[in-house]
Amino acid sequence: MVFNYSFFLVSLRMLVVKYFLPAFVWCCAMLVLLLIPGDFIPHVYTFSEWLQWDKLIHCGLFSVFCVLLLTGLDGYRLKFVRKKDYLTAFLLSVAIGAITECLQYCMSTGRDGNVYDFCANVVGSGLGCLFFFLWKKNKAN
Repeated sequence: MVFNYSFFLVSLRMLVVKYFLPAFVWCCAMLVLLLIPGDFIPHVYTFSEWLQWDKLIHCGLFSVFCVLLLTGLDGYRLKFVRKKDYLTAFLLSVAIGAITECLQYCMSTGRDGNVYDFCANVVGSGLGCLFFFLWKKNKAN
């Protein structure tokens, strides 16, 4: 009896696309929004200016991204998200946040990467994990 590996690989790819497509599309949209030229976006230089609207946008973007990643893992793992999955989603989201800030800093698009934006990305990633955890906990009860 011969095992059909091509069918297995196609099925696996379809599962990955099915569950992670929203997170992938959201990530692409975030990259476009975070890397387009933006001379009109105010610069943040002091901690007292931390809570500006653009920081809330960064936080919201990465929060939604983390929730979408965890939703994909939830469906892919058949409704069982492990602690390791929360860490994976958080670290992937933080890594993408760091990459976007480095790209904003290095590219000459009128955008500047800074530490406060990165902090907002990290907070948003953490909030996304927390929201998903609380949602799953409420759904189970």
